[in-house]
Amino acid sequence: MTSESAAESLDAPADPERLALVIRLGGADGPESARFVLVRDGDEEPLRLLNVAGPTFNTGIAEVVSDALGARLGVEPAAEPLACGERRPHRVARWREGRIGVGWVRAVAVTVDAELDPAPPLIEVEALPLDEAEAALATSLERALLRDGASLLEG
Repeated sequence: MTSESAAESLDAPADPERLALVIRLGGADGPESARFVLVRDGDEEPLRLLNVAGPTFNTGIAEVVSDALGARLGVEPAAEPLACGERRPHRVARWREGRIGVGWVRAVAVTVDAELDPAPPLIEVEALPLDEAEAALATSLERALLRDGASLLEG
């Protein structure tokens, strides 16, 4: 799979874009103390990054991220979210058209410093060191998105 630069994405057709939230819990004491938040929706579901629909015409990424963190995890961002300059293609079910198409997903990195208070339908929330979080993700796409977001937080 390839990615697309920010300049190319500005000229892209209006394909659906999702935001994969790379949520870092803590990390003020250095990268080794940081934990990355993964969520699970059901008992049999794998751990995954929290993802949300991209911003609409009347909202920005910061507002979307803040709303999602508040509603789903009961926390506020500790700093401005950082959006990756590239987005990655992923398969999207287009049920109305009866086919599978291509959509886009972009990593957005954000740090939180408060205790997480997950809301249903989230069954489980885990905060893991970067290497353990990467190993826990089920797809290469999510692992790449985690690395994209983690690199934004390091820089």
